[in-house]
Amino acid sequence: MDRFSHELLAFGAAFAAGAINSVAGGGTLISFPTLIWLGLPSIVANATNTVAIWPGSLASAWAYRRELTTVERRIWVLVAPSLIGGIVGALLLGQLFDRFSPFVMLAVTYLAASAFVLLIGIAGVSIVPLVLTVFGAGFCVVGGQIGANALTANSYPTPIRSTGVGWALGIGRIGSIIGPAVGGLLLSLHWPMRQIFLVGAAPLLIAALASLCVSFLRRSPQAEQAVAAAH
Repeated sequence: MDRFSHELLAFGAAFAAGAINSVAGGGTLISFPTLIWLGLPSIVANATNTVAIWPGSLASAWAYRRELTTVERRIWVLVAPSLIGGIVGALLLGQLFDRFSPFVMLAVTYLAASAFVLLIGIAGVSIVPLVLTVFGAGFCVVGGQIGANALTANSYPTPIRSTGVGWALGIGRIGSIIGPAVGGLLLSLHWPMRQIFLVGAAPLLIAALASLCVSFLRRSPQAEQAVAAAH
């Protein structure tokens, strides 16, 4: 495939991902595997994907600006620490993943994220505790997810890398559909907020255990030989 075809395919994937994100989210399912398939390193593909689909999310926020005026003011107070936490987490955790065992660090990140999510329910309506816990949740959830995307790409042999990443993102998208549905159901059943956030912390605990399992499996001699043979 020549350079023009590469650029045309990347443009089409970015356009489709931006359009999907502006409506419902999930555009990464198209753009990130495409960049991996085109041969970009996982970290470069991850960063490029984030920057490429950001304008679509911004346009979506502008399109729904009238609906946003009905949101309570205290919710806006929590948006900033969540965004800042996500940015700081993505920058700092990337450095930690490079220095230490990446999947162990990912497990620790998800474990901390589950604790912060649980603490959001405990904090109640107190602004200062809420700001701190939301910052921590943004730090761990967003930073951990960006790190997980890069680690997922590096976990598959080159011939099946884009397919593996696509499957991983697709399964994650199923979780993003089930999660809000379960949350809405619990709210309709009038569950206490603490119990709802306790349920929300459970998937993060499962992700932490899964990351530890991957770390142990990658250390086995059989796994190292299989990966070396595949490459």
